[in-house]
Amino acid sequence: MKQAGFNEDKNLVLVSHYHQLWQLLEKERIDFVLTNTLTLQNELALSGVDPSDIHKSLHLDDFPSGLYLAANLNLDKQLAAQLSNAVEALKQSGQYQAILQKWQLPLPK
Repeated sequence: MKQAGFNEDKNLVLVSHYHQLWQLLEKERIDFVLTNTLTLQNELALSGVDPSDIHKSLHLDDFPSGLYLAANLNLDKQLAAQLSNAVEALKQSGQYQAILQKWQLPLPK
């Protein structure tokens, strides 16, 4: 967002938890939310927001939505390799692509 010209002092609010995001919108402290929709229904329910009050206004195809696995730097190297191999197996089988399509995420380039 910052690379697109948004600024925290002017027109960008960053939050660390989705609950804060929905509270800000509900209290009209922000006008627009940019978030992925993977867990939207669950986020709204847990935040006490009526889903009928939320309207999708824009879909950004070129907004980064890559999926990553983060781990402790001390993760056993053999386990890290197993995880990488498992993801590669998912990709080779087509399951990875099916998951992305199910959640309407773009295929990585």
